[in-house]
Amino acid sequence: MAFELSRVDRLIRTYDLATIPLGGDGAATPSAVLVALLPPRSGPSAATVWTSVTYAAGIVTVLLAGPDADPTGAVVVPASADLWMKVVDTPEIDAVKVERITVLGGGPLSISPAQAGDAAIAALLNDTGSATYAKVVALIAARAGFGNGTP
Repeated sequence: MAFELSRVDRLIRTYDLATIPLGGDGAATPSAVLVALLPPRSGPSAATVWTSVTYAAGIVTVLLAGPDADPTGAVVVPASADLWMKVVDTPEIDAVKVERITVLGGGPLSISPAQAGDAAIAALLNDTGSATYAKVVALIAARAGFGNGTP
């Protein structure tokens, strides 16, 4: 499945768990349903951040918001990503890719420094999680052997 979302959209998506290809026997009622946004063509790991969503009578409801939309109560999609769903049906936990979300006017979701495991990337980011021009130039210069960190 593929779904398009503009940068200002706030849209509700519903998913019938009966149509999601979960592993296991599927006989029990889930105790929790969570979702995560991951870079396209990747899968969840121990570092994946999951968000609780509404589940009732076999239907999962997710409010998705584009990066420029009101984020209140929504799963914000900052850039194109794969939406994954984790269904907790003790003792089983099933994680499955539900669909690709393409953010119109946005690029692909980048993997976070924690997921990348690269200390140089983490050092590049400031406290708000955005890179500053000076830090990018310094990192590139240091890795290229220029030494002084000037462009």
